[in-house]
Amino acid sequence: MNLSWKYAIEKPWFSYMGGRYNGQLPAWFEREDFDWIPQTEAKFESFRTALETYLNSLNGNIEPYFLTELASRKDSWRMHTFYFWGQRVDAACDAAPEVEAFFKSVPGMVSASVSLLEGPAEIAGHY
Repeated sequence: MNLSWKYAIEKPWFSYMGGRYNGQLPAWFEREDFDWIPQTEAKFESFRTALETYLNSLNGNIEPYFLTELASRKDSWRMHTFYFWGQRVDAACDAAPEVEAFFKSVPGMVSASVSLLEGPAEIAGHY
């Protein structure tokens, strides 16, 4: 992160706490505000290959996202987690070390997951 980052650093808010996010951070960030983006993008193709290999090894055994009410169709949004609100998911990270390394290269990473959305479905807006 740039030291001149324009967004306030605040305590992480997690959806499982309930309620609505009322912090100062925007719903999305501008890529130019993060000096690490170009290095991360340069690693993307090797990450993608490692991720696809790993996901294929799961044979479709990917759990539905836990907040099922956010998806317009039941079980259409599935997620495979590597870091869950700061906690490492050992089975996933140990099985896919290249994927974990990519996620860990993102400064300040708190959660790292891969989402799969089956169509036709939509995900409701959320933070």
